[in-house]
Amino acid sequence: MRLSELARISYWDALIIVTARLAECPVLYTGDLNSGQLIFGVRLANPFLPSVH
Repeated sequence: MRLSELARISYWDALIIVTARLAECPVLYTGDLNSGQLIFGVRLANPFLPSVH
């Protein structure tokens, strides 16, 4: 709940991010959150955005 308040995201999104962190996943692919953002040590990436390369 604390991460939800600090990052201003839903409780459910925060729960997914904490789970990714505990599983040592450096990147979380999601279409719901801001791509490129780093939250709690987990980089968010939107797989639906075109590649910058």
